[in-house]
Amino acid sequence: MNVKMAEAVTLAKIAGTDQVDRALGDAALHGRFAHPDLASILNANIRRTTTHAANEATSLTQGTGAWAAIGNPTLEHHGQEHRPGGRPMSPVTTTNTGAPPLPADLEALMRSLKMPHARALAPDLIATARAQRWEPAEVIKALFTEEAAGRARSMLASRRKAAGFPTGKTFDAWDPAASSIPAPTQQALRTLEWITRRENLVVCGPSGTGKTFFLEALGQQAVEAGMRVAWFRLEDLGVLIRAHRTDDSVTRAVARILRAELVVIDLCRARDYAEAFGGGR
Repeated sequence: MNVKMAEAVTLAKIAGTDQVDRALGDAALHGRFAHPDLASILNANIRRTTTHAANEATSLTQGTGAWAAIGNPTLEHHGQEHRPGGRPMSPVTTTNTGAPPLPADLEALMRSLKMPHARALAPDLIATARAQRWEPAEVIKALFTEEAAGRARSMLASRRKAAGFPTGKTFDAWDPAASSIPAPTQQALRTLEWITRRENLVVCGPSGTGKTFFLEALGQQAVEAGMRVAWFRLEDLGVLIRAHRTDDSVTRAVARILRAELVVIDLCRARDYAEAFGGGR
């Protein structure tokens, strides 16, 4: 014990008391008490920055805080960190010293397997795994988790772009109480079960009552649920139909639209039909 305390005091003179205190907390939390463990944990903590979340927006893998520094030679973290005991630490500034690149054959293999997200994170992940003595299975799981999360984010972005939403509004900015649509109806529509049942939805009301907002938010939620959505203003749909009349390819154009699980047509007023479709000709 005296040897370990002497090591902690020596490291505190080099890296600072706060960093060593944090490393001691991590060692106690994970049962890491071998002779070189404290120095390894301290080294990994100094390189650590912010945490990722493994979902369609960001990525999360245990022990991969250093990933946030990718592409940023110097990254400052201004928020307060917390030790395992829950006590706040003073804000610190950390510098990414740069992990060694992947071996050429490994990088080529990951390129051939089309794993861009895992490939981008692999150098820092391997350095972190080596410093923290991860099990091989943990490294593989972390790479696959990041690749899956990255692909999900890319697919979500592609579905949003293909949908053609007008503004990008979602239910995050929607006020259910301000809408004239009954709250139970709103909740039922947000389950999206009516889409899987192939039911139609018509939203009517005066201008400025939030019809487009509500429909776009429903469409955004459908995209997040993995569905394909196609958004049209009525006049744009009319232009599309007229353009395909000339070569008699209307059927194919409509078939492409109907590949989407949800097709939204905005501004369906009675007078729009005659204007958009050439007076009914």
